[in-house]
Amino acid sequence: HTNVPINNAYLSADTLGPDRLALVNAAHFEFPDKNNLVISVGTCITYNLVQKNKTFRGGAISPGMHMRLKAMSTFTDRLPEITAVDDEPLLLGYDTETCLQSGAVNGMAAEIDGMIKAYEERYPDFNAILTGGDAPYFATKLKSKIFADPNMLLKGLNLILNHNVSSPR
Repeated sequence: HTNVPINNAYLSADTLGPDRLALVNAAHFEFPDKNNLVISVGTCITYNLVQKNKTFRGGAISPGMHMRLKAMSTFTDRLPEITAVDDEPLLLGYDTETCLQSGAVNGMAAEIDGMIKAYEERYPDFNAILTGGDAPYFATKLKSKIFADPNMLLKGLNLILNHNVSSPR
C-alpha cells in the first residue's frame, strides 16, 4: 500500500513482491520514454513490464539457475545436486555434471533471449534491463541487447523512499 511514482495495474497487488515494484519504478525513472522489461535473475527469474505511460502491467516468473539445478536433483532418482557452475559451461556436456550445467545455464539464457524477443515484438520503443544476483553471470551469455544494472533494486527502493518523503499521503 506504499505510494509509488507509477501506476500499478497488477491485479493481485497483495501477492506482488515489493522487489518487482521497486524494479519497475527504477526502470521508468531511468528510461521514461521506453517500454521497459526488467529481468531480475536470482532464485527466480522475474520479467516485469512497465510501459512508458507509467503503468506496471505484470510479467512472468520462472525458476532461476540454482532452483533449476536443485529441482533436477530433487525430482529425479539419479541426478546429482550441482552447487557450483563453471563460468562458461559447455554447450555439449560430456558427463552428467556438465550436461546439467549446460541445460540450466544455456536453457536459461535461451529463455531470457526468447522472452526479450517476444516483448520487443509486441511493445515499440522497447528496452530490456537485466538485474539481480545472477545478472553479472548472465549479462555476457545473452544474445539480446540489454542494459545490465545490478543496482536497480536499490535505486528503485531509494526512488520510492524519496517519492514518499516529498509527497506523503
